[in-house]
Amino acid sequence: MSSELYGLVQSKITTDDIQAFKAQAKKMKDATENEIGTISYDFFINEEKREVFIVEKYADDKAFMAHMEQFLQEEFIPKILTMMELTSLKMLGPVTEEIDDFFAKGGWTYDAYPLAM
Repeated sequence: MSSELYGLVQSKITTDDIQAFKAQAKKMKDATENEIGTISYDFFINEEKREVFIVEKYADDKAFMAHMEQFLQEEFIPKILTMMELTSLKMLGPVTEEIDDFFAKGGWTYDAYPLAM
């Protein structure tokens, strides 16, 4: 069984300043470049529908938690959440109790898909 963990985040872009949103997305993507265990972190933006998918891939649960610890700083997740509204959060792979507790504390609900075939 793979220890890799994927996050699929779908959101509605709520800010009128799409350029500011893109700049924040780039800042966040750039910040992951040196994260150990972050395999990919990409934004897919549909300007016409004002929607975004964030597709994340981590080597394991520890890499995911290290990433989230960094991204809870005001300049990352809190800032982008002023520009978008989460509509769907899916975790693919082995979600640990620590990750489940993390989402619960943040008030975020997610759908888990633990089985990879």
